[in-house]
Amino acid sequence: YDVMKNLRLYAPISEEGKFAPQSAYTTSPIVVEVADLDNVIPTKKVSFQFSEKDSTVTIGSNHYSLNQFVSTNFGSLKFTKNPNYFKKATQTLFFSLDNPRKVTADLLEGLTATSTTKLTSIIDLKIRDEDPRRGEDILNELIKVYNLTSVQEKNRLANSTSAFVDAQLKEVKQDLAEIESRKQAYQSSKGAIDISTHSQLLMKSATETSKEIGDVDIQLSALNEVE
Repeated sequence: YDVMKNLRLYAPISEEGKFAPQSAYTTSPIVVEVADLDNVIPTKKVSFQFSEKDSTVTIGSNHYSLNQFVSTNFGSLKFTKNPNYFKKATQTLFFSLDNPRKVTADLLEGLTATSTTKLTSIIDLKIRDEDPRRGEDILNELIKVYNLTSVQEKNRLANSTSAFVDAQLKEVKQDLAEIESRKQAYQSSKGAIDISTHSQLLMKSATETSKEIGDVDIQLSALNEVE
């Protein structure tokens, strides 16, 4: 669908031929874009002229400027310069408007993908199209869209994984905090003392006892001198 939308395949432009119309993919000076693809008005043939001097598109008695959506009998349309234009058309140009879903289905029907070998993931893409240049652009756009979608999917998966890990870490931290809180409550209820605190109290008591013993020794020495 994105390939059809990006290349505006729902609005093909053709040139009158001697026996039958032919693709004007590279001979039309302009391309047509529809504002709302969900409400395309199917139209078989709309002849137009383009003035290079005024940069205007003429349909019947109506004149339309480029690069802006304008109201027409065929819906809201925008005419822009054709990036693939390199040869001037010699016959009358006209565009058609097709159902985007149908165009996408037809595009998929004409596309074939085959694996080059059983040992690699490389595939060979082929497409049936009356205009070789358009067919090449369709395949290039398909690869471009695929790569972009692949990157977006990888980013989405990475973000989802990161969010999951963050949520799990948050839960673990909450669980640890709850366990620590329960431990402190249990120790308080049982009169338990933290080991480090208990060690500090023992050291303080030993120091005070040593001081008291020292004081007693001094007093005994003094009494011996008196005797």
